[in-house]
Amino acid sequence: MASQKQMGRDLTTGSVPRALLAFATPLFLSNLLQAVYNMVDMVVVGKYLGSAGLSAVSIGGDVLHFITFVAMGFSNAILS
Repeated sequence: MASQKQMGRDLTTGSVPRALLAFATPLFLSNLLQAVYNMVDMVVVGKYLGSAGLSAVSIGGDVLHFITFVAMGFSNAILS
């Protein structure tokens, strides 16, 4: 068992902007994919269901983003 992989990362050494970019990239990509999914959903629903369905999808996307941000806030507060 002498050849175990090191899974952790020492954040006290090295470049701060590089480490920050490494942590921010997955969050940025997930938010980008969620926004693209919401836009495509709005296009499809708007085409077939009209303005009422489009409004519902738009509000649902905003509620989902709000819940995601609140959950991220609580998880960061608990881990700190």
